[in-house]
Amino acid sequence: MNRTAAALAATLVLLGVLAAAAAFAVTPPSGTPNLAAMTVQSADLQPGSVITIDAYQTPPAGFLAVYERDFRIAQTAPHGTLFALETQVQLTSSTSIAQRVVGLERVEFGSKAGHKLIESAIVRSAGAGSGLKAKDVRFGAVARIAPGRGSFDERVTLRLGARTETSEIIEVGDGPVVALLVAVTPGTHVPSSLSHTLAADVARHIGAALASPGSTGPSGTTGAS
Repeated sequence: MNRTAAALAATLVLLGVLAAAAAFAVTPPSGTPNLAAMTVQSADLQPGSVITIDAYQTPPAGFLAVYERDFRIAQTAPHGTLFALETQVQLTSSTSIAQRVVGLERVEFGSKAGHKLIESAIVRSAGAGSGLKAKDVRFGAVARIAPGRGSFDERVTLRLGARTETSEIIEVGDGPVVALLVAVTPGTHVPSSLSHTLAADVARHIGAALASPGSTGPSGTTGAS
């Protein structure tokens, strides 16, 4: 990701939505369902996708486990939009807690107070040398999307002079799992199908993995590949 894209990801960390990636991968608790199988897979993308992080991370307070898989370059369709993608799958202790998390974050991302907090955090994370100001951060409406339960999408546009970047923030809830995806593309012409395609892939993977749970780890038959 470039600097402003990294600033958005850093903002989500500051808001407690994304867990900060640990310096070293961790081993999840015994009996954790296979979170690695729940997020976007290389097979969901076009050949040539580049993974930068692919491991369990230390979960934030209130979560049992977190798996992160990030792509420096990704593409969902031949000759389609190129984007950078950061994903985290977060496991809670129950479906009701996961749904509460999704509901609270949907309200936060759509509120004026939430927008001001995000704006200031993005500007601070980007740094003084970036030239990014709060007025350069534009928010689209929070829209519910069909895959999963309570899932939503919000478009955030960052303007830096003549350059524009668009970030799709996608959250998918299913069972005790909350998956957050941030897809960052150059320009403003981002097909609406991008969010739905990624959300549908993740919802399908979560459902399949929850139907056949097993213990996981950084290696082994149900660990990261």
